[in-house]
Amino acid sequence: MEQPDEASAGFGIRLGRIVQEHGDVLDTLRACDLLDAGALFGGLLTAPTLQSCCIRLEALANLAVAVCSGSGSLDAATATNLFERLGRGSIAMLEDPPEDAFCATVTSTHGDYRILEGIWESSAFYLQRTIDIVERLPDERGWDRLKNAVFALLALSDAICDRAGLTGTLFQVSQTDSPSDDLLSAARDRVMFTGEDLARLGISEEAIAPFLFDQDLSGALLDASLQHSPLIDYPIVRADDRYVVPLPTAFSATIRRYVFGGLTEQGMRTDAVGLLADEYRRLFSNRAPLGVGHAPPIFFKEADEGPWVAEYAAEIEPGRFVQVLLLVDGLDGFLRGGFDHAARFSSIDVSARAAAFRDHAAADGNVREGLTLVVTCGIGRAAIGSRPDDISTEAIRWETLPIMAPDLETLTLLQVKPQEVLALTGAERTLYEHGVTIFNVNGLINLLAHARSLDGALIDHAAMGKEPLEGHLQLLLPPELALDLRRERHENAGRRSAALPDGQYVTVVRERDSIFADDRARPLYVDEVWRDEYGLRVVYVADSCDIWCEVRPPRGFDRWQVATTWVPRVAEALDRAGLLQAIDSVVFRLRFGEPPTEAATPELPSQQQIIEALRLTVDHDNGLIEVAADDTFEFGLGRTDNASESALVMRMFEGVLQLSGRAEAGLAEQLHAEVVTSPFARQAHRFQARGFRDFVREAIPDRPLTLQPIIDKSLRIGLGWRYCDATGGDEIEGKRECCDYLNVVVRGLLDDLCGQLRAFDRQEVLQRLLLTHEAAMVMQQRYRETARANLALHPDEATTLRVLSEKEAENNAVLLASRVLAELALCECVPDEGLIPGDTDLSLWLSQLLMAINYGGWSDAMHYEAMEASVVIRPLGDIHANLDFVNEVAEPFGHAAGKAILRGSIDGYEKNFEAPRFSANGAAQLDPDFAEAWIIETGVQIDDCRRFIDLVEDKAIASGQAVMAMKKSQLGQIVADEVADWEAVARFFVLKTRPRWRDLPTESDEKDFQPWRFRRKLSLLRRPILQLDDEDDPLLMVAPGLLRDGFGFTFSGYYEGSFPHYQLTSPQMTAWSGAIANKRGEEFAQAVAARMLELGWNADAEVQVRRILPRRENDRYGDLDVLAWDPATCRILLLECKDLHFHKSLGEMAEQVRDYRGIQDGKKRDDMLKHIDRTNVLMAHIPLLQRYLKLDDVPSIRSFIVFRHPVPMVHVPSDAEGVVQLTTFDELKSIFSLA
Repeated sequence: MEQPDEASAGFGIRLGRIVQEHGDVLDTLRACDLLDAGALFGGLLTAPTLQSCCIRLEALANLAVAVCSGSGSLDAATATNLFERLGRGSIAMLEDPPEDAFCATVTSTHGDYRILEGIWESSAFYLQRTIDIVERLPDERGWDRLKNAVFALLALSDAICDRAGLTGTLFQVSQTDSPSDDLLSAARDRVMFTGEDLARLGISEEAIAPFLFDQDLSGALLDASLQHSPLIDYPIVRADDRYVVPLPTAFSATIRRYVFGGLTEQGMRTDAVGLLADEYRRLFSNRAPLGVGHAPPIFFKEADEGPWVAEYAAEIEPGRFVQVLLLVDGLDGFLRGGFDHAARFSSIDVSARAAAFRDHAAADGNVREGLTLVVTCGIGRAAIGSRPDDISTEAIRWETLPIMAPDLETLTLLQVKPQEVLALTGAERTLYEHGVTIFNVNGLINLLAHARSLDGALIDHAAMGKEPLEGHLQLLLPPELALDLRRERHENAGRRSAALPDGQYVTVVRERDSIFADDRARPLYVDEVWRDEYGLRVVYVADSCDIWCEVRPPRGFDRWQVATTWVPRVAEALDRAGLLQAIDSVVFRLRFGEPPTEAATPELPSQQQIIEALRLTVDHDNGLIEVAADDTFEFGLGRTDNASESALVMRMFEGVLQLSGRAEAGLAEQLHAEVVTSPFARQAHRFQARGFRDFVREAIPDRPLTLQPIIDKSLRIGLGWRYCDATGGDEIEGKRECCDYLNVVVRGLLDDLCGQLRAFDRQEVLQRLLLTHEAAMVMQQRYRETARANLALHPDEATTLRVLSEKEAENNAVLLASRVLAELALCECVPDEGLIPGDTDLSLWLSQLLMAINYGGWSDAMHYEAMEASVVIRPLGDIHANLDFVNEVAEPFGHAAGKAILRGSIDGYEKNFEAPRFSANGAAQLDPDFAEAWIIETGVQIDDCRRFIDLVEDKAIASGQAVMAMKKSQLGQIVADEVADWEAVARFFVLKTRPRWRDLPTESDEKDFQPWRFRRKLSLLRRPILQLDDEDDPLLMVAPGLLRDGFGFTFSGYYEGSFPHYQLTSPQMTAWSGAIANKRGEEFAQAVAARMLELGWNADAEVQVRRILPRRENDRYGDLDVLAWDPATCRILLLECKDLHFHKSLGEMAEQVRDYRGIQDGKKRDDMLKHIDRTNVLMAHIPLLQRYLKLDDVPSIRSFIVFRHPVPMVHVPSDAEGVVQLTTFDELKSIFSLA
């Protein structure tokens, strides 16, 4: 059983030992006044900069109370000297960097209280449990005296923090080696109070009487430990009318000692343990540990002695189980030993319990992994128990992990799942098998924090150098790593109290669900308890006032998000205007009608109609502002502007102004203009249902599968030699050698993946993968559709676009991997009776597949000489290379491409509100040459394909399915009546299973199935209907959304000529591909010329160089796509225009970059060199160019290659930049505008 660091920090350190080392310190202190010295050291304990010296300061405070008997004042120099002298003794060896908050907040029905954590890790958590228990005690039978004492001490703690300028929960700040003079002079006032001070704070002398130090206990201090000092029980020293707190960091322990020690002393130990067990039952029933189970039933088994135990379990996904054992401290030995006496759990045989559950779960033969969490639920003292055995078997990996309740709550609030814990422990095992043992004294939370600091890895491979590992490596983790997760918990899910207008305090939790940092920074909280009448209340906690919002009825998440979007912005504007100071609390009650049905499509309301339909009521007595909306508000969300939400915000401002008595003309409008800065700023939309996925949203998972970085990093351990003869420290040089090596690794990864898939059920795996794909598509569609609104809501446009483009990239990774994995699973998974996959399996497979795609991209990039041909195998098997091309070219290009896609979505925002338009005869609108080439190339009619897809979608919508499985004959029943040659269309769309994924059809090229290549002929995107068997009436599986996407991709690939020529089988389609490329190039040159004219330049397109330089040998320079000039400034621009296909893979980027390096390969010049030569010859004949353009003065000339879309070449440093520069069409205005 792990021991909390709050116990070990001062555990067994007795003041007598310090006296032996520093007897001279006592001589100095004896001459000092007790209150003076105690106040000084107590005040220093309130300084965040001295947090790492807390043990030393607590020791000095104890020594001062123990021996100070003089009248002298402790001057700054002497105090500093004492501080530094103790720092040279054994106690300094216990001083570590902070592992938890310095100041923390606890909540109650009386409001918030601040406490100093001191040496007590998770002190606030245990104090919160105690406060919750105290508040549930009855007021009669003397319990009121206990309550009064507890809250009096909390009020005193809060006052000390207030004097120290500690405004709330505070984590690590910069640490100093010694106190400053300013701190020394101010310290005493922080912890010294008079009777009058206490009265002003509402603290009675009677209430704090149980905590007053008795001087008769001074002698006992020198024999005590820091964790069981009399100052823990009695932290207030009184002399006459002065009260000093030498140990303000003890208050949490004092209250826990007072409550549980007091109950035990009264013979109520069993009752105290029962109260503690009930508190943990409430905690973990409301917030299931790691999300295991929903409101899990928790029942503790009482024990006369020792811990109480509760147990529950759940299957978290097919084949993976979690067992939770909650062990409540039985408080044995606490009355006499206090926090020096560890809670003992050795009577509980956790290994036997874990093994029994493992065997029970394995009864049906479907267990592959399991986790037993042994949770010590105590009051903050050390926990001692027997070390759990490893109960894993050959077939089942089972982890038994001890964890303290506060750490479990932290991981739960951070939404850590058991799957991540299993992945983490699995990675630790893998590391051990490869010669590395991790020593980690601070438990699971510290290990997870370490992994997250390395993006999922448990070891920094690059930091290990290149030399092979010799012997077994021992890695010691610093114990303070957990601080990062504890800070993150506070920032993402911190608790506090907020006041309602009636004075009642409610516990609320931080709301930080937004992907945007400016939203997450706002002090927005939600009610911790669901209320049937209005769900979860929202509150914005301002310095002077709490702004509440209720959404009634509590239906749907969308209207709740309207509140979380606008309440903070309204509150901030009111605060800036100084309107909150006169209001104690405000409650907005937003009433929305039932959502209109999709069939209801009345004429869109005007802005005035929307405003009039929002009824405002203000209840001055209760601080209530109600805005009631009817269907007009809902229908207004179908407008392209934000009229509905804009009107709602105006009503909210009007209500606050009425409540505050401010009636200045135009003030509401002024405030509204500050908040609603754009007609597109909004949260809710009523888009038209335009595509199949809009009709089956309920059948698609809310979120796509999230890949686990820990799994990805674990796969890399030993990878370098897993599939070939290599060792750690090997360096591979040369293009062929590197490509061959990487290709072996890629083949090994894919073969390994295929082997794993052979244990799983084909239909189950494909169903999960297609739904994962659809979820990612819906998420991507949502971000694109709302991009314009998000840009309007968030003022930093560059940051907003970056965040959205990162989400675009995340979704693209899942989309690509899920499609390719489906291709493998179609061939490798067993037809029936295989295992059912879980999220862990999918995450592993997708990670392994993306890894193979990544290394395949490296191989291609090295082949095209974009990446340095050098590979290093690190000592633990991770494969490294020079990633300058990835970091400096591919990633910036990816972000630029993502932003371009988003810009397209932003420009097309209004289309989301329009009903889709359909054409019955699409082929008739196409170029006849393409229509003929299509039929010859594919063997099917375009309109047959379109109708086929329509009918499949209609069937899926009618059945409410996003993915359908059916026999081919059933498909025929759906489409045959309206698609005469439906079997030909089906053959065109179907991807058949093969005995093995690597078994290619005879007519296929190897490039058609390599997963790191795009536009593959055997891809799921080209063939989006899966045939799962070879029966006469085979089983088919189709996601209609993917079916339409795939047809659109295939159609555009042929129409735009983007498919490689080796894939084209007919002369007609080959001819079309060349013709459309020429046409696209000519149209783009004309578009560039038109844009330059718009920018104020003169411009001509398609200018033959020979017209300017009339000599026959100049024919080789061809034409200049655009010649632009400005007579007023005598500037000339030579513009080569390129409308290239968008390349996604690393290899495609590298190949494209190769064509723009400005070199000649044999007799062939690349595209960059052609324009360089053209530029140089024109620069050599400037007088001829000046005469051709009829310019009065000698012109200056600049040369550019202009690309229609973002391209990787723009990010590549080039020696040709002095002659030719690269840019894009969208950048022309910023570079060349003459305005």
